[in-house]
Amino acid sequence: MDLTSKVNRLLAEFAGRIGLPSLSLDEEGMASLLFDEQVGVTLLLLAERERLLLEADVAGIDV
Repeated sequence: MDLTSKVNRLLAEFAGRIGLPSLSLDEEGMASLLFDEQVGVTLLLLAERERLLLEADVAGIDV
């Protein structure tokens, strides 16, 4: 099983546990979630490095 399929299987299991109908990487290897309409989380699969990157918007910065 390739890495994308493995990650998608884990994301589908996670989605089921939190009550989402589905969750999977798109064609570019990305998936996004929004919690409480405020906290955005993006997952990015870096298959060539065998890494799943997690990016979260934690807080805004006033400039």
